[in-house]
Amino acid sequence: MDKNIYSNIPVSNYLTTEVIVAQLNDTVAYVRKLMQRNKISHCIIINSENKISGIISLRDIAKLLTLLGSQFPERLDQIIVKNVMKKEVIKTEKETSVKEACIIMFKNKIGSVIITENEELFGIFTKTDACKVFYDYPLNDVKIEDIMIKKFAIINIMASLNKVINKFEEEDIV
Repeated sequence: MDKNIYSNIPVSNYLTTEVIVAQLNDTVAYVRKLMQRNKISHCIIINSENKISGIISLRDIAKLLTLLGSQFPERLDQIIVKNVMKKEVIKTEKETSVKEACIIMFKNKIGSVIITENEELFGIFTKTDACKVFYDYPLNDVKIEDIMIKKFAIINIMASLNKVINKFEEEDIV
C-alpha cells in the first residue's frame, strides 16, 4: 500500500459536520453538560454573528476544575466560557488532506482542528476521525512499537487531578 495515500484523502471525507457549538456568554457548566450529553471532547465557541471565536476541550475543563477556588470562582456555573476558552483557534480548509490535518494536530499538540469553507465553519476533525481513516486504510507493514510514544509519567494513584495535569505538562506528554 502506498504510504502517501493519506495525502490523497481530503479531510472532508472524515470530519464531523454536525458540530456542537456554544456562545461566548455561556457558562462552563453549561458547555460541559453540552459536551457530555453529545459525547464530544471539543466544543467550538461562536459569537453573535456565528463566527468562530474560540474552542474549549474536556481537558481544558479538567484543568480548570483544579483551579476552582484559587484562580477562578468555586463553581463552573459562575465562569463564562469566553474568559477561559482558547482564542487562538487552529483551522484549515476542507480540501486539506487527512495527512496534513494530522500533522497540524501533532505539531500543535491539539486533539482537533476546525475545518472551514470560505472562512465559515464547515466541521471538525478529531483524533477519533483520524483513527477512522487508519481503520479504513490500514498500514499493514507498520508495527505499533515502531510508532508508539515511549515517553510516559509515573504518578501516585492518590495524586490529585491537578498533580496529574501538571506532571503531563512538565514531562511534555500529550
